[in-house]
Amino acid sequence: MVIGGGPYSGAPALTAMASYYAGADIVTLIVPERIFGIVASFSPNLIVKSVKGDVISPSCLKEIEELVKKHHVVVMGMGAGRSDEFREFVEEFLKLNEVKKVVLDADALTSEIPEGVECILTPHRAEFKRTFGIEASIDTAKKVAKKTNAIVLLKGREDIITDGERVRINRSGNA
Repeated sequence: MVIGGGPYSGAPALTAMASYYAGADIVTLIVPERIFGIVASFSPNLIVKSVKGDVISPSCLKEIEELVKKHHVVVMGMGAGRSDEFREFVEEFLKLNEVKKVVLDADALTSEIPEGVECILTPHRAEFKRTFGIEASIDTAKKVAKKTNAIVLLKGREDIITDGERVRINRSGNA
């Protein structure tokens, strides 16, 4: 399941299509109703559901909670925009019993990962500093991974991937 979009419509659609490319069988994309048509037009393969409002907010939680039961992994935050409503949604969403595995990107990044939730955080350097209040480096990525009990994939020219103990550097591709 991909949850995102709001001010930006391309990011969640591209994430959903990348999920298919990576081997997912079924991907459901949850977006605000005002961008539903735009996102649905990216590909006929996309299963797109809309929620009321211009941004995904806590008022959507019950509706999305039912959908999450049918998915193994949730990827969220891409294109959502920084708003108090979306931040509150993320905090409440992560507390749901149905949420077991999650990838948090962009505007869904948080340092508050509930116990029992397997999480991958995927910030770039500016998002890392904004979310955790410290400059991004190998050492600070390790500290954040330990503190949050999450995998940190710090995106950049060279990606830093750590679980707080081990570190891997991906030098392929580009920023």
